[in-house]
Amino acid sequence: VFCCGPVSVRAIKEGELTLKYDAPFVFAEVNADLVYTLKYNDGSTRKIVNDQKVGQKISTKSVGRDEREDITHLYKYPEGSVEERQVFEKANHQNKLLLEQPNSGLHITIKLSTGIRKGCDFDVFAIVSNNTEENKKCRLVFASRAVSYNGVTGRECGFKDLLNVELAPRG
Repeated sequence: VFCCGPVSVRAIKEGELTLKYDAPFVFAEVNADLVYTLKYNDGSTRKIVNDQKVGQKISTKSVGRDEREDITHLYKYPEGSVEERQVFEKANHQNKLLLEQPNSGLHITIKLSTGIRKGCDFDVFAIVSNNTEENKKCRLVFASRAVSYNGVTGRECGFKDLLNVELAPRG
C-alpha cells in the first residue's frame, strides 16, 4: 500500500524534493520511466525505456460531477519542454544532495513497525548513533501528533522522555 502525500502540488511541479512530507516519492510517481530488461537466448541483455507511459493522465474526480478531471498540468510541465527538463535536473541535483548528507556527530533514524494498518496501533523506534570518537550523554524527547492532509495537527498521541542516554563512540 502506498500513500500519495501529503505534499505540495507546486513542489512536485517545480521539483522541490526537500519539502515535507512525501515530495521525493510523489515526484518519482509522476515522472517515472518504465525500464524493461530484455534477455536473449545467448545471455545478452538490452534495456528498453518507455518515458511516455507514467504520469500522462493524472486525474481526480470533478467537483459536483461524476466525471474525471485531468490535472496532469498541475503536477508537471509538458513532456519534452524546456521547463520539464530544468525541473528534472533540479530534482536530480537535490536528490543527490539528500543522499550525500554527512554522517558525522549524532544521527537519529525513525523506523516504524512492519505490518502497519490504518486505524490500528503501531510502534515507532528511534535509532540513535554516535558517529564521534567520544562518549555522549544526551536526552531523547520523542513526541508525535497526527497531521491531516490539510496540515491540521491533532492531539499528541505519543510521548517519551529519556534522560541521560549514554552512547558509546561509533555505536
